[in-house]
Amino acid sequence: AGARTKQEVITLLSDIGFTPQVQSSAVRALSGGWRMKLALVCAMVQNCDVLLLDEPTNHLDTHAVDWLARHLSSAMPHTTVIIVSHDYEFLSKTVTDVVHMENQTLAYYPDGWRSFSAQRPAVVAALQNSPLLVRIKLSSPLYIVWPALKTYFV
Repeated sequence: AGARTKQEVITLLSDIGFTPQVQSSAVRALSGGWRMKLALVCAMVQNCDVLLLDEPTNHLDTHAVDWLARHLSSAMPHTTVIIVSHDYEFLSKTVTDVVHMENQTLAYYPDGWRSFSAQRPAVVAALQNSPLLVRIKLSSPLYIVWPALKTYFV
């Protein structure tokens, strides 16, 4: 994707709900929700290989959650995104692969959240108060060599 132009960044900010007035505000004056939206836009313009999102829907309104789901599903084809979330509706819209940790063992489910939910309903019921690690949009087989990756954490 390469570097973003100023206009592309302004468009992303507008798409997630930043009015020109909010765009001109100091970051310290923004609420938690606006700061989360700004952090997400910053992450989107980094052109990173791996993007880690920890509870990305917290503090977001419905419009912003929908925007994030659409953006992750379509606008970042070369980025592996790792999400930790309790928002099962969001996971249903975005994930292609689920990695579940149980008894210090990772289990891989390649068919997304809905398939995982159908295969492991008791686990899903127990997860109501426990985070779940999910992986989406593998652009290629995942061979992690950390120093070679551009990674962004939100």
